Amino acid sequence: MIRGEDFKAALGAPDADFNVAVDEALRRVRAGEVRRAARRGMRYGLAIAAAVLALTGVALAVAARLELFEAFRGFDRRFARIPDGNGLAQEALICLRTPELGNTWVRVGDAYYDGQSVMVGYTLENNAGCAPFAPSDEELAGMERLEEGMPLNLQEMMTGESQRWEEALFVAKARGEAFGFAEHVVLLSHFELEDGTAVMQGRGEGLVNSRGEVYWLDEMMEPLPEQAQDQDEIVFRLCMQLQTSHFYTENGIVYQDNEARELDGLAVKVLRTAGTTARYAGTGEFGGATFEAEARVSLVTASLEITAVEDAFAADKGKRLFAVLADGETGECFSSGSGIVWDNTISYDYSGIGHVPERLALYLVTDAGDMWEAERRVKGMEPTVTLRKEE
Repeated sequence: MIRGEDFKAALGAPDADFNVAVDEALRRVRAGEVRRAARRGMRYGLAIAAAVLALTGVALAVAARLELFEAFRGFDRRFARIPDGNGLAQEALICLRTPELGNTWVRVGDAYYDGQSVMVGYTLENNAGCAPFAPSDEELAGMERLEEGMPLNLQEMMTGESQRWEEALFVAKARGEAFGFAEHVVLLSHFELEDGTAVMQGRGEGLVNSRGEVYWLDEMMEPLPEQAQDQDEIVFRLCMQLQTSHFYTENGIVYQDNEARELDGLAVKVLRTAGTTARYAGTGEFGGATFEAEARVSLVTASLEITAVEDAFAADKGKRLFAVLADGETGECFSSGSGIVWDNTISYDYSGIGHVPERLALYLVTDAGDMWEAERRVKGMEPTVTLRKEE
């Protein structure tokens, strides 16, 4: 395994031009000047965003020194408020070797754990590529025939390479010629705890430079398994996967298939960042019934559970119920709220707001079409209940 000292010995310290390029790229990220695009064909249907960093000629082995939380601050306000320092106990690095791509390097550069949430920043080098593909008769019979006008299921994390192959495919299709290619991409499959418990990916953000090197920030799906909560440290593995998609055209018809192969994983130990979580509780009334609300908030996430003895949350038949949670002092809403409403129970999860408030304002809203509209409607309203921080 190559260590950080080996990189420095082989490549030396970054020069002034490199630092200028990095500073300019980060400025553009924070200013929102880079392109962000939804990634098609996502394995878990996640809202993963991609952007292109203008770091032409930068070698990932050197660029890995970048603080990834810093690089992503322009996309997510939470990262600007994570305390300085790194929760990593030690650097984590692995080389994955596949016949399709050769050596793919995975290196963890940043990690955060607060007892409730886990976030990890890592870099991928040589994780994607395309190659010609011509199926056998048997393989072609097993491929899906695409409907006219359907887009290809490309990863869109390859800085144009897969798009160039796609263009060539459709040129061949228009001519009725035979042509095909395979797209290979190494990506995170899932997280795995030290005891082997699988934890799915929650959210992800990706940056790609012009060389196709990827800077990735991922979160574990919440709530975490009980054995991973409120520990002094946590050990987990990034389980990686090679995703391969085949595309082929013949006689003006386009075919596609997809497959995945699990690769090795990378073990990571992260120390807990103390003092970044709090619990809250309060009692209120809705639909003529009394309810109790409990919340847990960290710098990056929040969770809420509301329970009522009676059938309080079905009072307004035919209307959707939204639970809007906000800082009780500033009114700043916890974003991306999503949850489940039963007859007498509500469970919600949110993205954090980068700090832990002294009190929370909870609004139960029924006259809104979606969560974003509900958040707008609560401005100036009195909260349904105020949740106080527990000692």
